[in-house]
Amino acid sequence: MVLIYHTSGDCTEIEAAVRAHVQDGKLLCFDRRGQVVATFLASNVQTYTADPVLVEAIEDEACDDVVTIQSDDQSPKQPALDS
Repeated sequence: MVLIYHTSGDCTEIEAAVRAHVQDGKLLCFDRRGQVVATFLASNVQTYTADPVLVEAIEDEACDDVVTIQSDDQSPKQPALDS
């Protein structure tokens, strides 16, 4: 899972994602197969992590609200968020 902490103070959990990185002004979240499962405008992201210890700490201390995005192998790719 990847947790994104937005500049708004809200958080988004991408359950299918195992890693993320910024490219061309977007934060791309990837699943185990290397497929993009979610995207966010990088300018709207304060920080992001896949580290379970940091996820828990950020959720407990910083997140005003947490939205969870679930994905399974049968569903279409998530559309770009925040765009």
